[in-house]
Amino acid sequence: MKILPLLFILIAFAHYAGAQRVDTLQEGSTVKHITDKTLKGNDSDTSKSHSTKAASLMSALLPGLGQAYNKKYWKIPIIYAGLAGLTYSVVENNKKYNTFRTAYILRADLDSSTIDIFDDQLINGETKYSEAQLEYFKELYHRRRDLSIIFTGVLYLLNIIDAAVDAHFFTYDISDDLSLNFQPEYHWTSHSADPYIGGRLSLKL
Repeated sequence: MKILPLLFILIAFAHYAGAQRVDTLQEGSTVKHITDKTLKGNDSDTSKSHSTKAASLMSALLPGLGQAYNKKYWKIPIIYAGLAGLTYSVVENNKKYNTFRTAYILRADLDSSTIDIFDDQLINGETKYSEAQLEYFKELYHRRRDLSIIFTGVLYLLNIIDAAVDAHFFTYDISDDLSLNFQPEYHWTSHSADPYIGGRLSLKL
């Protein structure tokens, strides 16, 4: 018996909500919700107006352009500072690699007429290295140059991924308002004259 008052309250509340809602349309034996579909359509239109694909393509063509498209202008100097530093590292390490590579080839060819710039016979103010040291530095700068190239490629890819992620969340509403809403629902069935009563909980983040 205690359940009956609760049922009456739910039925009354459901009928009141049904009278207030303009997003339901009865067709035959069921009730269809229109507002939810309409809202999804609006969200879709908003997301299309700010395309993840466009942001990714922009940053692929020109690093930082996708960030400008997403209005994340503060990220552009960081991207170019990183690319400039890595490019400098590639150039300098490649230059030193070629210097030590040439010296090592001349030192290891067993031809006394070929003298490298680090040979002990030269008096040019340069630090002198043995053949083993020349090989060590050649491999060292070769490895550093390759790592700098790899890091440049990684930064380029991160630039694209960052633009895509920012574009994806561009229209995402981040609000401090956290609320839990209950939305009653009811459906008409062909098996009963009374509506089927239910509800939906939604948490707004």
